[in-house]
Amino acid sequence: MLLHDAATSWVWLAALTVGLGAFVSAGRPESVSAADKRDKPDDTLAKIREAVGYRAVQEYVAGVVIEGVAESQGLHGPYTLAYTPDGKFLQTLKLKRDLITGYDGTTSWARDWSGTPRVLELEEFDSQQMLFAVRTGRWLAEGGPVHAAISHSAGTENEIRLRLRLEGSHESAELAVSRATWLPSRLTMRRLGTLDTWEFADYRPALGMTLAYRTVHRIGGAADTFEIRAVHAAPSAGGDTFRPALAPPHDIKFDSTTPIKFEVKQAPSGHLFVRPKVNGQEVGWFALDTGSAGMTIAPAVADRLGMPAFGKVVYGGAGKLAVGKLHAGQTFQLGSVTLDGGIYLELPQAFCDAMKRLMNLEIVGTCGYDLLSRVVLEVDLKNSTAACFEPASYKLSKGDWEPLAFNQKVPCVRVKFEGGREDLFQLDTGAGANVLFHASAVEKFKLLEGRATKPIKVGGVGGTLDARYGPLGSFEVGGHRMEELPAIYLARHEGALDQTYVAGTFGSGILKGMKIVFDYPHRRIAFVQ
Repeated sequence: MLLHDAATSWVWLAALTVGLGAFVSAGRPESVSAADKRDKPDDTLAKIREAVGYRAVQEYVAGVVIEGVAESQGLHGPYTLAYTPDGKFLQTLKLKRDLITGYDGTTSWARDWSGTPRVLELEEFDSQQMLFAVRTGRWLAEGGPVHAAISHSAGTENEIRLRLRLEGSHESAELAVSRATWLPSRLTMRRLGTLDTWEFADYRPALGMTLAYRTVHRIGGAADTFEIRAVHAAPSAGGDTFRPALAPPHDIKFDSTTPIKFEVKQAPSGHLFVRPKVNGQEVGWFALDTGSAGMTIAPAVADRLGMPAFGKVVYGGAGKLAVGKLHAGQTFQLGSVTLDGGIYLELPQAFCDAMKRLMNLEIVGTCGYDLLSRVVLEVDLKNSTAACFEPASYKLSKGDWEPLAFNQKVPCVRVKFEGGREDLFQLDTGAGANVLFHASAVEKFKLLEGRATKPIKVGGVGGTLDARYGPLGSFEVGGHRMEELPAIYLARHEGALDQTYVAGTFGSGILKGMKIVFDYPHRRIAFVQ
């Protein structure tokens, strides 16, 4: 039920890259041209280093600063990109909010429409490292973090293709380079089950380098454009330029005069729903959805509340990619907590209507990461209540903390399952009472071999996808072990669940009678029996 903005690093829903092998077979048959057979990796890289002026950038130890303009997410604004020869970078895109992605050599981080800065890990870390390595020339460093090899995908006589892999990454990318100029022309990765492409053009000299003054990012039928206006050396006194700015935002209020607990309605499917006030008004039920990496709202409700629309973003749920508008809110109140100035992605009206028929509830939105990144949330599944607490003062009264990882803003925990296997799974309350294995895990663990299953369709935002339904011997999370339960085994598809960095997804509906404590700010979770 979750949504993703693929146009920048901002992500509304978990969206994972799949392997380059899938990319190669998706477009053109694999072959090796006669020219490819003649190409030698070392000779090719030497030509590219010479063409881009790789030696020149090494002289700017304090860094290089690029200033330009961007057309991104249907909006126009300036951007800056600062980077150093050893791989540090900081990009700031100024739209209605500052969208930032940075890396100080140790920590990769971002701040997006949610307003909450966060550390990037798993697929987000790898994809951003690869993208900025190519944009800044870091991928050409001898002994650096990116390994380059001649690609076996069919190219043309006019270009050579390189297969790039970041050290420790699950995935590869492909870089096309012009044989005429030996300058990169196109970077292709695989995300959301589809092609994620960056095109580089209009190369010009600057500071002894040759830079692409026009970059176009394409995914899901949308395109963002970045154009350079100026390039200069960074001042030598810029030591704090790349330091991660991870302080939490000051846009949430805790009202001690309001009851802290609020109702959580549990549907028979295991989905959780709450009734917040948006702009001071009760408008219907919102899914309490840890898989929703932001907040969403039905277009009819946004119009009724006079919430201005702006921009357009590519998003992906369980099915195919689509494009939606953003809406600016004033306040979002749930229990004793009020969030000021939220940004909402428009939830497809057809999806809201379908959920109403299925759940017999007026479902008008979802609340996820934007709220949870600012509070500690207790969800009492036994008593159908929840409460939000201030992270700085919260004390766990019972149980033990476990570490949380985040996959595109979706919380992930270690899970044990049949056959003594253990892997990382997303805990998505929007997944109801289901256990889903992603296609990559189905293939990796050979989960369909010897297992009686039947074909089914799995639905969500973006449509439906093919899967198999069958038994699972055991599933253990938070010390809670379940035996002989049903599971869904997904096939390859376009959408947010076609991913390799986590083995699967499960909903809170399987954790009957438990209390779950989500502490996103401290990256931890507790399962209390």
